[in-house]
Amino acid sequence: MSLYNFNAILKIAQERDFKAIGSFNLHCIEMLPAFFKAAQQSDSPLMIQISTGTAEYLGYRLLVDAVRSLAESENVPTCLHLDHCSDISAIETAMNAGFSSVMYDGSHLGLEENIGNTRIVVEMARPRNITVEGELGAIGGSEDGKA
Repeated sequence: MSLYNFNAILKIAQERDFKAIGSFNLHCIEMLPAFFKAAQQSDSPLMIQISTGTAEYLGYRLLVDAVRSLAESENVPTCLHLDHCSDISAIETAMNAGFSSVMYDGSHLGLEENIGNTRIVVEMARPRNITVEGELGAIGGSEDGKA
């Protein structure tokens, strides 16, 4: 089973009349079985969000392989999302590894530069059918750099 982009997960949820989709932040590989068990028990698609720090620590390819393997064995439509990433080269690494969704966070930049960088990410993602989320303004709190 291949990973699903967010648009595909949303469509499945709408077809099943779900009001929400579980989206869980992964901090260690041992968390994965619980995510899949919950999704399977509720017959729900699943979105797994990973910070850049966690992806770099665990390895982009390892994460893709582990998530894809569990998605297939548990028969759960799954989106693997790199969350709040401000580094375009890290986003490209995630895309090359097989992530199905990314979030470019340029909220620390001026609006025009942020939009320009988000456009670059979208152009990289479009031919691969990867969904892109962008953040144009700052959200209070700490968002990136967590392992």
